[in-house]
Amino acid sequence: MYNSILVGMLVKISRFTASQYDNSFLARCVRKINRTFKSLSKGSFAMGIFTNPKSNIEPSIVFKVYSMVIGLLNIISDWMRKVIHVGKGGSISYSFLYSNFKDLSSFFSTISLFTLSLGIGIIGVGIIKGESIVNSIIIGFALSLLSVFILISSNRSKEIISNSSLFRLIDDVFSVDEGGNQWW
Repeated sequence: MYNSILVGMLVKISRFTASQYDNSFLARCVRKINRTFKSLSKGSFAMGIFTNPKSNIEPSIVFKVYSMVIGLLNIISDWMRKVIHVGKGGSISYSFLYSNFKDLSSFFSTISLFTLSLGIGIIGVGIIKGESIVNSIIIGFALSLLSVFILISSNRSKEIISNSSLFRLIDDVFSVDEGGNQWW
C-alpha cells in the first residue's frame, strides 16, 4: 500500500496500537467517564452554549460593539499606512527599519545580532557587578550561542562572518602553514 517499507511498518504499528487501545481497560474507563459527563450535562444551559452548533455570541450586543471597534481600528491602521507611505521618502528611521526587516533573512540576522549583543551585555554586566556571575554568564553565553547559530544558518550572515576581521584572524591562527621548513 505504501512505497516506503518504513512508513508501511509505522502505519501497521499505529493501527495495531489503536486496535489494542480500543479494547483496553483505559479506553473503557474513558468511555464511561464521557457517558457520565454527557448524562450529567444533559439539561445544562452552559453545556448547551458550548456544544450548540449555532453561535450564541454573534447576535449579542457585545459582539456587535467588538466588531465595530475592530472595524474602527482597521480604518485607523489603513489611514496610518497611507500617511506613512507618503512620508517615508526622506525618513532615516523608515529606511533603516525597511532595510533590516525587508525579508525573513534580514529579519533573522537583525534579531540574532540584537540577541548576540544582549548576551554579550549580560555577560559584561554580570562580570562588572559580580553578583550571580555564573548565572549571568550561562544566560549570556546561551543567548550568544543561539544568536551565532542563527547567524551562521542564514545565507547572508555566512558571508558577513566569513569576511569579518575577527573570523579571518582566528582562521589564520588555526590554519596550517604550508610554507615548509622556513616559517621564520
